[in-house]
Amino acid sequence: MIFEKIYDTDNLQTAWSHVRAAKSPAGIDRVTYTDFGKNLSSNLHTIQKQLQNETYQPLPVVVFEKKKEKGKPRPIGISTIRDKVVQQAVVRVITPLFDKNFLPCCYAYRPGHSALDAVNKAGRLIKAGHVWALQMDVETFFDTINHDIVLDLIKRTVDEKPLMRLISRLLKAKIFREMGLFDNTVGSQQGSGLSPLLSNIYMHPVDHFLWEKYKDTYLRFSDDITLFSDEKEKLEQAQGIIEQCLNQLKLSVNKSKTLMTHLSSGIVYLGYYMDVRGRGPDKKSTDQLQHRLSDFDRLRKTDPFSEKLSEITAIIRGWYGYYKTLRPVKPPNILSVIALVKLACEFDEPNLAREMLKKGREFKHNHPDASYALGELFTTLGMQNQAMREYAQAIELDPAMEKAKEKVRNIQEKETDAYKAIENSHSFSSITTLTIVKGTINLLAIIRNWAFTDLRKKHIKELLK
Repeated sequence: MIFEKIYDTDNLQTAWSHVRAAKSPAGIDRVTYTDFGKNLSSNLHTIQKQLQNETYQPLPVVVFEKKKEKGKPRPIGISTIRDKVVQQAVVRVITPLFDKNFLPCCYAYRPGHSALDAVNKAGRLIKAGHVWALQMDVETFFDTINHDIVLDLIKRTVDEKPLMRLISRLLKAKIFREMGLFDNTVGSQQGSGLSPLLSNIYMHPVDHFLWEKYKDTYLRFSDDITLFSDEKEKLEQAQGIIEQCLNQLKLSVNKSKTLMTHLSSGIVYLGYYMDVRGRGPDKKSTDQLQHRLSDFDRLRKTDPFSEKLSEITAIIRGWYGYYKTLRPVKPPNILSVIALVKLACEFDEPNLAREMLKKGREFKHNHPDASYALGELFTTLGMQNQAMREYAQAIELDPAMEKAKEKVRNIQEKETDAYKAIENSHSFSSITTLTIVKGTINLLAIIRNWAFTDLRKKHIKELLK
């Protein structure tokens, strides 16, 4: 039986690992994932017995409203840690049974599929001449999923009564909201581990009909529906058809988000601005990243530099992973400069790294580790003058920083080797001295003076010819 696989020990353990990795917040019982993990064996055993005996009852879901920049606030549900473990246990077992039937037009919440896949597909359609786009959005989608309809759709694939009863209990768990307890009669809470899968199950009939009619010009990512065509008239007809399909599932279209656009004017699709010339991050996505980076504006001397740098680097890396570019990012602080330069070097973009490093001069700071990190980056890019300046700044901020002192010594040793090479060169004998009004100046002394200027490399290179 499928139901027995849900409370299998290994499945519960894996489900718990997923919840722990997500660092899920505590629910109405205030039990954190750390608390749950302290008595893990006992907690998982209790869940296992309750599922096996069908005595398991989910606790109420705490619902709060998350503000959005535009539009109505979005309700988010927080289940208890134990309930999240059960949700994941169910999802792990039944997802393969449904996913194999989902169509290629369905890109959200699926193994091996992503928003970037949908963007790439849209790009190919545009290049193929489908230069008209119809974009539609389901009105409050997750909040209006009909319980009877979704349970009936599930039953068509997994018709096991114990399993259906469990899914029904999870779906209909009571809601704690604004200090009151309410029955849950419609919708699947965003934040529930079940909701992503249930949303695809719910929209599968729509996918099936529209895929048969429009094939791969139809794309869906969660409740975002997009249809491409070479003619506007085809999309005008399709708009009414899509509305009828949604109505059959007791869903409605968000009229304010319905757009029909020629790609010469451009569209915003899943965070990308796309037109007939290509694509790139849209302004909203870039602004959101800039806002997140600005949270790191304040860097105190006592702050844990490595932790903050790791955190901001992870944010930028995630953004790059989706957009495959760093160029639109404007560093608002010294930490973002260092993170961007590190990533530019990692992604083999040395010119961009140098551009970003120059912006570092705009930001004042008093953290020795920041100066040392800048010195390391300058060294990596072969900019020894600037590296020396940053290492010296690090020592000034922290006279006990031995690693910065060692870097300075290494640079000085390399400079000495360069001077010796010049002295021993064949061309040096003809220009050993330079006569001026007050006497003779050794050329090596001049080079030593140049060693800390931006012209040093150019002159030494000329002398070594």
